[in-house]
Amino acid sequence: MNIKEIEELIEKWHKKEREKEYKEQIKFLIQENEKLKRLLAINEKLNEIKVVPINYTKSKGQDNGCLIALLSDIHIEKHISKTSTNNINEFNLDIARKRLERYFINLVKIHEKHNRDIKLDTLLFGWLGDFIHGLIHEEYMKTNLLTPPEAVIFAVEILTSGLEYLLNYKKIKEIIIVCKVGNHSRITEKIFNDEEAIFSYEWVIYNTLKNKFPMIKWILENNYLTYVNIANKTIRFHHGHQVKYYGGIGGIYIPINKYRLRIDQHIRADLNCIGHFHSSDWMRNAKTLLNGSVCGFDAYTLRKGYEPEPPMQQTLILDYKRGFTINTPILLEQ
Repeated sequence: MNIKEIEELIEKWHKKEREKEYKEQIKFLIQENEKLKRLLAINEKLNEIKVVPINYTKSKGQDNGCLIALLSDIHIEKHISKTSTNNINEFNLDIARKRLERYFINLVKIHEKHNRDIKLDTLLFGWLGDFIHGLIHEEYMKTNLLTPPEAVIFAVEILTSGLEYLLNYKKIKEIIIVCKVGNHSRITEKIFNDEEAIFSYEWVIYNTLKNKFPMIKWILENNYLTYVNIANKTIRFHHGHQVKYYGGIGGIYIPINKYRLRIDQHIRADLNCIGHFHSSDWMRNAKTLLNGSVCGFDAYTLRKGYEPEPPMQQTLILDYKRGFTINTPILLEQ
């Protein structure tokens, strides 16, 4: 084979490669053309869509509801140092006062915000106990910043200021306060099953404030469970110390739900409001509004390995038409 023949073979090979490349390019262009056709078709359909403007018309009558607010687990004379919580939290008398002042300020802000959309004439207050840290353990004799009687006076002073602030707000027509005692405020060595409330320092706080504020509706019962009926809903209040939680899969949800189902055998409730566990949650499926604490994370929760939660309390709106709707926590730190 001479050089000319070799050159002709090479030229034929290059020609075939060019033809192959052209075919691939043509194939690619055909595919891209099809894509463009589909996009143009979609664009034509989009141009045919009729946009209907949204016209907001304010309803003639405003919806009505009730703001449920919880206050519990203050432990007002308790001392929590930064060193005992790895710098996560601290609590003393000055911080207790500031957090409770912030509680009432933020509660009014929450009411003012939601009252624009739904008329919230009623404030249903669940005071669920453990306002007082008490002396139920020997170490509290040393660590508490006040004796229980001193703590009672201190609590009455701050709560008086808070209730006056609420009453001066003027936009809440009715305040109902359901008073429950906690396990820490007892004056007995063990918890009494019968007449637990009257053996509690909190019983003194509640009755003192009841006499100071007769314009407020107070519900004080010397029993563990209190029921309030409002807008065809039954709301149950208790501190929560009868719910036994020993850890395990499912966390606190399972024991709370089990206890709820047991006491539903007596009187069925649409909502349970409890504290005690220093943990905030709106457990819709368990029909439970679980309240947090004012004092916050401490040495006990650190030792037990529980997750730190910022100091907070709970609110929930009861819409008289739609039921329980908006859950908003009351944050106690800036």
